[in-house]
Amino acid sequence: RQVLQIANQIALAKMYNLQCIFLDEIDASCSDENARIIFEFIASLEDFSQVFFISHRKESLKIMKQLKDNIIFYDVQDGMYTELD
Repeated sequence: RQVLQIANQIALAKMYNLQCIFLDEIDASCSDENARIIFEFIASLEDFSQVFFISHRKESLKIMKQLKDNIIFYDVQDGMYTELD
């Protein structure tokens, strides 16, 4: 189901010739193994200059960091954000 949601968002973004895509909590109902498959797909996206990925799962951030080296992570607490290493 998550893969279909991502595919739908990508199709819409391409249809409107957008350069970025927002993915909000796409890993919420996934196991770590399924999340890794989804993240590998996200990491392979070349058509978008920016991908905004929102997650509350720390494991998801670790997986994404392993897959891509040009990712900037932010932690948001009470409306304030800080860049993570």
